[in-house]
Amino acid sequence: MLEAYWHVGHQVVEEEQGGLYKVDYGSNMIKYLSERLTRELGSGYDRTNLQHMRKFFLTFQNCDALRRELS
Repeated sequence: MLEAYWHVGHQVVEEEQGGLYKVDYGSNMIKYLSERLTRELGSGYDRTNLQHMRKFFLTFQNCDALRRELS
């Protein structure tokens, strides 16, 4: 699950935000992405979860180091 969350966070930052680590204030990007992913994939992609996944990726940018850093 950690790796899945990391990949969703990576997708949010790299693809949706164009690699930028901050989103413009008032941007509805997370809201629209949440609606789209929920429609396409089902539950579990609400705004709060996407924000947590994004922060998780920004905190642990090296996916290979996840197990070592979190053990």
